[in-house]
Amino acid sequence: MASMVTPVASREGSPEAPDKQAALGHGGLGGTGLPPGQESLEQEVQRLQQELQQQQELQQQQELQQQQQQLQQQQQATAAATGVPPAAPPPDPQTALMAALLAAPPAATTGAPAPPVDPASIIPAAPSTEPEPVTQMIPLTGVENEFLTVAKEYLPALLSQDEAWSLVFENQYCPTFKGNHPEIDVLNFLFYSDNVLRKNQDRNKAVNLMSVYVEKPTLVRDMDWGEDQMLMDHRMEEAWDIMDRLRAGEGIDSQPEPKPNDLANAHDSEERQAITYDSGKRRAIRSKYRSKASNPEADQCTIPCPETGEQVTAEILGRHPHRKKYLALALPSNNPDHPTIGRGHYIDGALDTYSAIYKKYCSQGSNHTLSIATDKEMLEECSPNEYEQNVVFTMPWGKTWRYASYGVPHGRVDRDFVLFPKAILASAWGMAVAVDVMTGQMQKAGQPVKGKVASDKVKAKSWGM
Repeated sequence: MASMVTPVASREGSPEAPDKQAALGHGGLGGTGLPPGQESLEQEVQRLQQELQQQQELQQQQELQQQQQQLQQQQQATAAATGVPPAAPPPDPQTALMAALLAAPPAATTGAPAPPVDPASIIPAAPSTEPEPVTQMIPLTGVENEFLTVAKEYLPALLSQDEAWSLVFENQYCPTFKGNHPEIDVLNFLFYSDNVLRKNQDRNKAVNLMSVYVEKPTLVRDMDWGEDQMLMDHRMEEAWDIMDRLRAGEGIDSQPEPKPNDLANAHDSEERQAITYDSGKRRAIRSKYRSKASNPEADQCTIPCPETGEQVTAEILGRHPHRKKYLALALPSNNPDHPTIGRGHYIDGALDTYSAIYKKYCSQGSNHTLSIATDKEMLEECSPNEYEQNVVFTMPWGKTWRYASYGVPHGRVDRDFVLFPKAILASAWGMAVAVDVMTGQMQKAGQPVKGKVASDKVKAKSWGM
């Protein structure tokens, strides 16, 4: 036994001993101090553990990717059904892991090993596969869709958009508003949307304002419309009236039943069907297109009524475009059956009787000259029942009388009334219809019609008549 030990001791002192020890792993900085067989087993266990951990991490990443793909498919299906765009997909786990590693502070150099990093603390958790609840959408009714087909004069900006955008508005925006606020009439949203589209050339900005309105709506009848207040009040009143009649199952052109008191003195009940046109109010709506008077009283005058001789107060509309000293006046109705339909009348400012009125109007009043139509271009695609006639003027011309209608296509909300000579109306609709439109309104206003008798049946066909 002694002979076996001695050679080992002698080899430890030889120059090649350290290299052999390092190669065998016996002791020193690179060894484990374990017998060779036990050391190889320990290394194998560590290798297997590392492989198992890598497989588990890979499996976790694959499961996470599958969950994300399923979520994206569900979001796309939900978006296709509701029209709501899907949310942005979560970041790729590998990208997130790399970003987290780069952002992590360096480990402390204390000699202690850095604590292991838990992948679950870096890779974002898979989002819930449950889709977010979507606000209930209530589609437009058949009546509401029917209203949109006839409402361009009330919602000109909204109903002038391209077809693709309009389909989105009618099938997504409106149902969303109705779903959020079933207690509020959708007409509020329609009028608000028309207003923001009219005032914003950037449609995306208008859509953002619509989204804000959907969150916190305000009744449009309570809103301040500024200088457009009278115009908007009138538009909304007419629009609500049409919608109410449609919802009641009545036609668009139907009129409300007249009250018994309204028919007490009627000679012809058909002619008494709810005549509500108000010449004065309609002029006030378009007054912003006329110059303002320094003295508003100068735009009015008191003269003897041409029919009764009694003193009446008239509104001066302006000067005749050709006979500059002729003033065009709007007189109140002379027919108690139709008290809101005005009469047209000219006075000659060159006469002593009216010279003071003329001078005051020119110096302190609006001093406005009426516009006159010279062809039928403005009446193209305007039928008589779409033409709004405010008053009718007659002017002596030699041995005859010249007729002119003070009106405008009702859908033209961007300008004041215009003088349309009878010949221009006749070129658009034919002489018989043109005469009926003018003389019918004159009779309703109690204004004499030259060459007509009082018993002639009224055949007015203009808007509001």
